[in-house]
Amino acid sequence: VCSSDLFTFSVPDTWMGKAAWTAQQATAARQDLLSRLAAAPGVTEVGFGSPGPFQGGMSITSVQVPGSEAIGRQPAMVNLQQVTPGFFAIIGSTPVMGREFSPDDAASSPEVAIVNQSFVRAFLPGERHPLNRVLSFDEKTFVPIVGVVRDIAHQGLKQKVEPTVYVPVSQRGANFGTVVLRSVRSGENLAPVIRREVEKLGPDASASDPKTIRRLID
Repeated sequence: VCSSDLFTFSVPDTWMGKAAWTAQQATAARQDLLSRLAAAPGVTEVGFGSPGPFQGGMSITSVQVPGSEAIGRQPAMVNLQQVTPGFFAIIGSTPVMGREFSPDDAASSPEVAIVNQSFVRAFLPGERHPLNRVLSFDEKTFVPIVGVVRDIAHQGLKQKVEPTVYVPVSQRGANFGTVVLRSVRSGENLAPVIRREVEKLGPDASASDPKTIRRLID
């Protein structure tokens, strides 16, 4: 499928302070929004990322990999993306090793992580079996690496792709961010549908107009 039918738009969470939602309410609202968008005419797939793909936003975290010569004892700063199941398939970047996240990777399930190829090159050079490795965000909890994905130019094609860790949004708790969806409709026809569904979140909720991934990365 060509990228011209792959759209993205952002839902900033600055309005949430007025809504006074709990984390659980915000999570439920995000899931409800994605479900309603998935049911909209002409929409074939819907996913979510925080900060999200190709938006230029960035979230940083420290990570260690036990046994790694590079970051076995001293943590390194890496990019962090929180995504929904099916996220990589929607943007056309299925894992080169291991698996994608699934609905079974829930808040109550053991934590899991996916890393990009830059992460493997930087911290596990020459590693033939990165899926046998674990990483840690806090030096106490160890999270298995269940997949490796190709480098994705979230910061744009002119920027170097940095080591990145992906985690299920259900296990980290981002509220809102970037929605990605595939649709047979044009962006002009999608915009009012998206606006209508986002406004159901609350009187101050808003969304950016949908843009094709091609437009963002060109």
